[in-house]
Amino acid sequence: MITLEDAKKILLQFGADDERTIDKFLSQVKFLPNGCWEWQGAKDKDGYGIFAKRNGTIRAHRIAYSWAKGPLPKLLEHDVCDYAACVNPHHCKPSDDRHNVLKGRGPTAINFRKTHCNRGHPFTEKDRLHTTWDGWVRRCRKCKNMKRREAYAAAHPKPARPDEADGRRMSE
Repeated sequence: MITLEDAKKILLQFGADDERTIDKFLSQVKFLPNGCWEWQGAKDKDGYGIFAKRNGTIRAHRIAYSWAKGPLPKLLEHDVCDYAACVNPHHCKPSDDRHNVLKGRGPTAINFRKTHCNRGHPFTEKDRLHTTWDGWVRRCRKCKNMKRREAYAAAHPKPARPDEADGRRMSE
């Protein structure tokens, strides 16, 4: 398990503000046996730690990352633990919007992880359709074709055969 002094050395690597600020930061951290640095201070609505500095507040894992690894990327993700309250800079890695969204719990991420349509047909690479307004979308090709056949059949009913006009066959 990491010690307070080891954590201080990690955070001082890229010139954190000063040792007093780091002491203030680390006073709100609990070191867990699994390697996470659990934030004990204030948290936002998503469970991420909030650290107050002279010029405002910042998410605690972002300030720890900047102190330990240098300039902040646009997005960071918890790569090792996926725990919002963790501020261990070694549990974070730079990310992009797409990866961050698909890793989440929203409808886009949930649908992305589906392997079968609602009727049980497996999704394949052929099920990706390109649309001009939305980029790529995924539709089950079998279901799409089945709906088209049903719509066509409804719009173009087959004419009744003359021998079936009154519901009886002529041979009867």
